[in-house]
Amino acid sequence: SSVQLIGRVQNTAPLSIVSGNTNSQYYPQRTTDTVSVISTVNDLFDFNPIEPPLLNLFPQFYSLESNPLIARLSTEFKIGQLPNANYLPAGGESVLNPAGSGGSPTPSSTLIITSVSGDPNILNNTIPLNDYLVSGIGIPSETYVQSNTAVGGGGALPGEMNIVLKDSGGLAVVVNLAANTKISLTPTEGNASVPNFKLTRPGIQYLAVCETQPVESAIDIFWETSTSGLISDLNQAVLNNQSQPAGSNISWNPNFNEG
Repeated sequence: SSVQLIGRVQNTAPLSIVSGNTNSQYYPQRTTDTVSVISTVNDLFDFNPIEPPLLNLFPQFYSLESNPLIARLSTEFKIGQLPNANYLPAGGESVLNPAGSGGSPTPSSTLIITSVSGDPNILNNTIPLNDYLVSGIGIPSETYVQSNTAVGGGGALPGEMNIVLKDSGGLAVVVNLAANTKISLTPTEGNASVPNFKLTRPGIQYLAVCETQPVESAIDIFWETSTSGLISDLNQAVLNNQSQPAGSNISWNPNFNEG
């Protein structure tokens, strides 16, 4: 920590990837940025990969599974992108299904969740969750969103949403979950990818570059090569390794010294 950094290249958040548009030149301020903290993802953010937050934006970190080291910068001017750039996961908690004739909740292909965390455009139905991966205790693997509807007003709970479930073949998936089961909604590429329903790549994993503040070193560096000899011998070799008279076509002084 306490290393001084100077930003040179920052990652961008392009909607479509074209060669050269995934990063741009960064213009630093007059003062350098300071690395105030360096720690692993798990320690720095108290992140538990077994029980991630409802709104899980952590996959934006490259190689998250390896618990990488993350540096926190104290900077005068923003560098990089916001964590929700081109990546809009969501999450919530389940509500008991309506009771059937026997008084117990009835299994249903419509999952009711509340306390939904996500982009405001998801909560107001502007951005649909179609083909999102649905995961949580009691939900079969490879369960996806067929459609979703945000519910508001009346007797609706805060942030309530109805989600119709399907499997990878488009068939309905029926569930009957306990109340307050944490539900994660992760974007996929749907049928447009190979294989189908491949998880969407997080949107900001592109090259960014910072250089360290230069320091004056007291270390003498000597370079060794596999060749040996005198510069004077090299001068003669350069001058005579051509068909024209030595030096006739050279406008600069080719004679180097031993220093």
